[in-house]
Amino acid sequence: MKHFRRLTSLAILSAMLLSGCGGGGGTWTPSTTSTQSTQSTPTPSTPTPDATYSVGGTVTGLHGLSLILKNGGDSVTLTGDGSFSFPTQAAAGDTYAVTTQDPYWTSCALTNGSGTVSANVTVSVTCSAITNVTATTSFSYTPTSPIAVDSNGNVLVVDNSAKAVVRFPPGSTTGTQVISGLTDPHATAVDASGNIYVADDSNVVKFPSGSATGTQIITTPVALTGIAVDSGGNVFVTDNNMGTVMKFPSGSATGTQIGSGFGHPWGTAVDSNGNVYATNSFNVIRIAPNGTITTFGLINAMGVAVDASGNVFVADITNTVKKIAPDGTISQLGSFGASSAVAVGANGNVYVMDGANHVVVKLVPAP
Repeated sequence: MKHFRRLTSLAILSAMLLSGCGGGGGTWTPSTTSTQSTQSTPTPSTPTPDATYSVGGTVTGLHGLSLILKNGGDSVTLTGDGSFSFPTQAAAGDTYAVTTQDPYWTSCALTNGSGTVSANVTVSVTCSAITNVTATTSFSYTPTSPIAVDSNGNVLVVDNSAKAVVRFPPGSTTGTQVISGLTDPHATAVDASGNIYVADDSNVVKFPSGSATGTQIITTPVALTGIAVDSGGNVFVTDNNMGTVMKFPSGSATGTQIGSGFGHPWGTAVDSNGNVYATNSFNVIRIAPNGTITTFGLINAMGVAVDASGNVFVADITNTVKKIAPDGTISQLGSFGASSAVAVGANGNVYVMDGANHVVVKLVPAP
């Protein structure tokens, strides 16, 4: 009996031990608690951009002319006095060097035009009209005649006594008669293609480039004293008897009066903006495309010409050549024996017929 109680006690003890070990055959693993540390991710800082600076300034003295300024690959164009700024900003330590492409017969000087950038750059550009000239006798010619210059620098002279047009190549004192057999020539003009137009009595005759055979394109009962042609082939003439300026559209023999009451007009010219200029004994007259008329009050004006920048050159019988800037500012280029005709070449050089000395004089800017 005692032996049975001892076995029973052992059985109970074994059952309790198995229960504490989790039951049959399992492996007891002690439980552990793991603690993970949480770290915040820092926000990346935004880099501060390098400082940049402007390069610009002011321009004075243009008198209505256009000026091109350059700085490296940057370029700006001004059409009058005012401020400017190049489009590209510069960083500290960059170098700059501003240059100017001066208008004809104008000289521009720069202050602070180049250097190293450390702050916003201000350049001062001061422009002034060139009145000093180098005068060179191109060739002698006895008749006091109107003149024109083609795109190649050939000077064309109307010889009324010979009823012809004579051409002088650049640098040559010997001319060649390229048109003859005219009736009463008074003026000539040449277009960009080299076609020559002659105001011959009351007619306008057009001679194709390189040809001595002309075609009468305008017939009017007037006394033609001046002729000009624009880039579109429109022809402008002055009528000395009627005191008018007429415009003939390209290819048309029918003209329109664009100005009247001008006394006895002589020369005429047209600029790239369509402004037409005429001279008479008391004024230089500008006729805008919209018909607005402006007078400049020069006495005894004869020949007139205009350059690519819009400067107007006037030969008068007071023996001088005047230059009128686009804003109306007048300066004097030189004195001559008797200046009666004037023309401007594509390079801006001015040619003057000096009737007293029977020579054509070339004027070159001399800053």
